[in-house]
Amino acid sequence: MKPAKVREWSDEELKTKEKELAEQLFKLRFQKAIGQLDDALKIRATRRDIARVQTVRRERELQEQLFRLRFQKSIGQLDNALRIRETRRDIARVKTVLRQKQGSAQAGPAR
Repeated sequence: MKPAKVREWSDEELKTKEKELAEQLFKLRFQKAIGQLDDALKIRATRRDIARVQTVRRERELQEQLFRLRFQKSIGQLDNALRIRETRRDIARVKTVLRQKQGSAQAGPAR
C-alpha cells in the first residue's frame, strides 16, 4: 500500500481500513502461534500498513487542530498563542520522519 493512495482516502475509509488491518494482524499472529503461517513477512507488511494509516490520520488531525487554533486567534479567543507554534512543530516532526523514511527507502539496503 502506497502512502499517496492512503492520503486519497476519506477519514471514514481510514478508520475502516485501520480496523480491517488490525483484525488481519490478529489473524496472522494467531496463525503464527499455531504454526499455520506460510509467509511471516505478511505480519511486517500489515504492521507497516497500520502505521501508514495512523500517520495519515495524525497528519489530518494536526492540520485540523492548526486550523482551529488560527481561527481562534483571528477572532481573539485564543488563550495561549504558543499552542499554534507547538502544533506547527508537531506537523513538522511528522513530515520530517516521513521524509527520512522515504529517503532511506530510496537509498536501498545498506551493504
